Amino acid sequence: MGRRTTSRATSTPRGAASSPRKEAAGGKSPVVSIPTDWLYEVAPRRMVGVKFIYQYGSIFDNGKAARDLGFRTTVPLVETFRRQIAWSERAGTYRRADEEPLQDVLLDAFTRGQKPAPGQVHDFNPWGNEPES
Repeated sequence: MGRRTTSRATSTPRGAASSPRKEAAGGKSPVVSIPTDWLYEVAPRRMVGVKFIYQYGSIFDNGKAARDLGFRTTVPLVETFRRQIAWSERAGTYRRADEEPLQDVLLDAFTRGQKPAPGQVHDFNPWGNEPES
């Protein structure tokens, strides 16, 4: 399978980061948007970041910084993602889609209008900050 899905970046309009992120990761498949609530429902520990970070699109207007401080973007968004991927690879935390079947399991279930079958989702918190029991 090896399809790749992407979530949206918090510093760009909803969906605007999908194409640059896909390009940076070398993705060839179409981008599919899966609702945050659905993801959190099927894998709450795994999707805690999605639930609380990406649930609401954030749009930052750099107009005042440009006007008052002379701010200008110097690194294209796709290059930002390439650098993030390179950093994750060096840190040993980057997984390619073929190493991480969860994306395909979620995509297949969602496009069929179902939930993943029991046992298909290894639900863990990848950030290691498990809530206290």
